Amino acid sequence: MENQQRKISRFTSVRNNIYAMKMAWTMGKKGVIHSLISSFLDYFEWVFYSAFFMRYLVNAFEKETSFQSILLFILLCGLIFCLIGLYRSYINNVTIPLISTKIYEGLYIMLYQKARNVELSCFEDSEFYNKYTMAIDGAGDKIASVVKCVSGILSGSIATGVVFYSMYDIDKVAVLFVIFPIIGNFVFGGIMNKFVLKRYREGIPSERVFQYVNRVMYLAEYAKEIRLSNVYRLIKEKYDKAIKRTFDISDKYAPKIIPLEFLKVVFTFSFIFEGVLLYGAYKAMVVKSVSLSELAVLASTMVAATWILIGLFENIVEAMKNVDCLSAIYVLLLSTGR
Repeated sequence: MENQQRKISRFTSVRNNIYAMKMAWTMGKKGVIHSLISSFLDYFEWVFYSAFFMRYLVNAFEKETSFQSILLFILLCGLIFCLIGLYRSYINNVTIPLISTKIYEGLYIMLYQKARNVELSCFEDSEFYNKYTMAIDGAGDKIASVVKCVSGILSGSIATGVVFYSMYDIDKVAVLFVIFPIIGNFVFGGIMNKFVLKRYREGIPSERVFQYVNRVMYLAEYAKEIRLSNVYRLIKEKYDKAIKRTFDISDKYAPKIIPLEFLKVVFTFSFIFEGVLLYGAYKAMVVKSVSLSELAVLASTMVAATWILIGLFENIVEAMKNVDCLSAIYVLLLSTGR
């Protein structure tokens, strides 16, 4: 039963993310394309620096390559990275914000139009209103997040394969150390994410109260009622109860999340960093099957592999965290026939 629920949850998450990608593609193709390119370039820099740049420099020093050749290589790489930086800066500060605005506009117009067609009785249903709150709450940001996450997952998977091969090419056993960050991120991090998601779901009713109180406090039409009646005291009581409920929820999940966070960090960083360095030093100084240059490259590649895996996991987690909001958007937009 539990396995079946997990399969349904994964299917729902994949379905909703695909649906969100289709919406983003329809409203802003250029944004999706540039997001993919930018993500691939980000990982390209990691892979190139750790697997190729460092290897070339170390081998060049060992072979006593001329200073002019090394300098030319460094300058050429610097020029390429500068061009990538300029492209990324323009895309992140000009292209993506403009296209994101179009996506936000199109999405919210669709959501508001669908909300108009829903019967008023639905808004008296707390379950419907929770879903509606999740759909409206940062819907545009969630769609933008999906595009970023999917781009990161695709490019991160490719980068992971390249880095793993680079480590395997130097020493076949060294690549096994990558199991530690996988366990840290996908096992302990995965369990931790489930508790974080449960905490978020339990906090939705309190979030509704916060939004309601904020609207009442700053909208002009409520100013007279607040000053001429005792409604402020009632509103404050609701607000205080919502805050207390939020604290209680945090206290409830803190003992479960903190140990998992600790184990995630230990497996992700400590075991692989210390393990690879000790193993590499043993192979280079005792067994002498790995040269010092290969040890340097192995250490650099190991660092890249760890951060690439962290980025890949964070994108997967973010995609899973969006499942509730995306489900609400999916149901709301399709409920009356899009």
